[in-house]
Amino acid sequence: MLVDTYFARQPILDRRRNVCAYEVLYRGGPESSSAGVVDGESATAQVLASAFSDLDLPDLLAGKPGFVNLPRETILERALLSFPPSRVAAEILEDAAIDVDLIEAIRELRTLGYRVALDDFTLQDGRNALLPFADIVKVDLQLLTSEELGQTASVLRSMGITMLAEKVETAEEFDQCARLGFELFQGYFFARPELVSGRRLDEGRGRLVGLLAELHRPDITIDDVARGVENHPSLAFQMLRLLNSAAIGLHRNVESIREAVILLGTRKVTELASVLVLASHDHKPRELLTLGLSRARMCELIGERLGRHDPDSFFTVGIFSVLDALADRPMEEVVEALPLSADVVEALVSRTGIKGLVLEAAIAYERAEWDSLPSIGLPAADVSGAYLEAIDWASSMSKAVA
Repeated sequence: MLVDTYFARQPILDRRRNVCAYEVLYRGGPESSSAGVVDGESATAQVLASAFSDLDLPDLLAGKPGFVNLPRETILERALLSFPPSRVAAEILEDAAIDVDLIEAIRELRTLGYRVALDDFTLQDGRNALLPFADIVKVDLQLLTSEELGQTASVLRSMGITMLAEKVETAEEFDQCARLGFELFQGYFFARPELVSGRRLDEGRGRLVGLLAELHRPDITIDDVARGVENHPSLAFQMLRLLNSAAIGLHRNVESIREAVILLGTRKVTELASVLVLASHDHKPRELLTLGLSRARMCELIGERLGRHDPDSFFTVGIFSVLDALADRPMEEVVEALPLSADVVEALVSRTGIKGLVLEAAIAYERAEWDSLPSIGLPAADVSGAYLEAIDWASSMSKAVA
């Protein structure tokens, strides 16, 4: 099991809100609460050695390239050259001292096919001399006023540089940046509801969400699961197709949902139904599916490692934590009409109780907000291992229903 590496990934999306890369973010180790406990060179070496060598990166990053923060000395040492350009991209930090040596090293990276990005760029930070050597410029929305953002975008557009907007928090900010010519985006906008007055789930998706809540009841029986899925013919068809696919790896074909439940158990079939229900929201970014699945699996794994008798309910909390974004409604409204237990509702709405704390930990970990990680009574290595195992599982399941 993967328990000795400490990093998180954050998706980089294109205009269609499809993931095209991930940024790999470092954590120092079991006892550290942030990336700042070691120098930048050591942090980068840890990421390169662990994320890009010890682990199977194509699985953890779904075959997408990983962007890594590179301090000046790491760039000068040509440390990136040990890894193929298709797998890793270089982010030049804002505090890198610019001179002939740095420019020559960056020029060499680009000549060899590596993509080079300037991190946290502003027109006033003294890095304009690096613009001719950059493929991508990352602009942090939190650092600029609306006017400064427009000015920065105008300069970068005129140079033909691909612009990436960082810390995009809302759909409105996404739309604003898209209008300014940004092509890439990073932030939590895709995982938040786009609130529209009077909006509600359409009847079909509403029924599926209701079914999802029913399937996650702790007292669910084989007959309940079979009838619930079979009452939604489209879902039942997709379920049988998934069950008989190579992704599940059964030794024989199953011909009915009931047969599948008897063969696999209620827990496994409920998980698969959760995957298909999330995937049915095709008007949302695909990454939201993967996020919901990885969050659910991570919560479940932590519940197991805490010795809880009900790890299934931890999975439920994780899977339902993205429903507000899927339904474009506040979480309080989403859960109001669903048959969820009180502790699950409290975890989702107010993040209280052990399930709420575990959900908080999962969200903080996926966002690399190390200082916000709550204490949940597990060694950091166990939490890290749960995160890595969860994103691997979620990536596999997401591919299975693609």
